[in-house]
Amino acid sequence: NLLRRCRRLPRAYLCAPMLSTLIVLTGPPLPGRWSLARALERRCDARRFHVNSGNPPLVEIARALEGGGLVLVDGSLPTRKSRREVLELTRGERLLVEWRCGRKEAEREVFRRYASRPRVLAGAELARYLDDVAVREAAGDELPDGRMVLVGPELTVDEQVARVVGALSQAPGARVTKEMKKWCSPGS
Repeated sequence: NLLRRCRRLPRAYLCAPMLSTLIVLTGPPLPGRWSLARALERRCDARRFHVNSGNPPLVEIARALEGGGLVLVDGSLPTRKSRREVLELTRGERLLVEWRCGRKEAEREVFRRYASRPRVLAGAELARYLDDVAVREAAGDELPDGRMVLVGPELTVDEQVARVVGALSQAPGARVTKEMKKWCSPGS
């Protein structure tokens, strides 16, 4: 029924390029940020790019954005320049999400989140957090419209996801299906 109604719409409308939504999740390298990234990936049916230290895979991210849908870039991205570089990849909707965590919460994240984790691993994770804090610049002016969401471990993961999704102009929807692509191809 819906497909029949859609076929009545002009092909130019149905086959127009889809604008992408880009969410850039930045914050210290801690399990709480990673949990939020996984939850957003599931909730938003997002294509996720995890950025470790170093340069983000800009070409791959740009290709994903060309396909429409929602792209999530999750990484430390400690400087304004590194965040801006990723945010400038699309003209579609962009949202910067900063996952903030103070030292006390960081210690709780690394030493108490997983009771069976060896202390040596937790200590290494805390050292990475401290290295990140030494170079981290507060987020704020990366987007001209100032669209940013602040979250952290004081909120549950569900509350964090709700804040991010609530800041999007449209609720995350389904991606373009094979049937839609077939219908939009020349000669159909």
